[in-house]
Amino acid sequence: MNVKITADGWQSSLDKFFKKEDKAAVNQRTGASPGDLLLIVADKASVVNSCLGMLRLELAKRLNLLKKEDYALVWVTKFPLLEYNEEEGRLESVHHPFTIPPRRRTSLFFRTNRRKSGQEPMTLSSTEARSAAGA
Repeated sequence: MNVKITADGWQSSLDKFFKKEDKAAVNQRTGASPGDLLLIVADKASVVNSCLGMLRLELAKRLNLLKKEDYALVWVTKFPLLEYNEEEGRLESVHHPFTIPPRRRTSLFFRTNRRKSGQEPMTLSSTEARSAAGA
C-alpha cells in the first residue's frame, strides 16, 4: 500500500484505518514530510522481506542507482540456516546445510585449524565471489 504525505495529512486508502496520533507516529518514525511517499507492506516476515527486497532493487534500477562500474563487496556472516515451511509443516534448509556455527562456538573451531570450510560466502555486486561450500 502507499501513502502520499501532503500538508493536509495522509492521502491514501489506508487513512481511515489509522488514528491521527498513529499516523503522526508513523510520520515521525519514518521522517516523512509533505511530498514524501510511504510504501507499506504487511504480511509474514518472509513475505515482507522478499517484497521489500524486490522493491528496493526495482527502485534502484528505475532511479539508475546501480552502476556497472561500482563494486560492492559483502561477506555474509549472519543468515538463517533453517526456516519453517508452513505448507509442509517442517523446518527446511534455506542455505547450504553445513554453515558455520554461531561465533560464540567457533573459538575451538578456529584454534585447531580444522577448518574444512568456513561457510561464510562472499559476494561481489550480488554475485557469489567465494562459495560457502568451497572455503
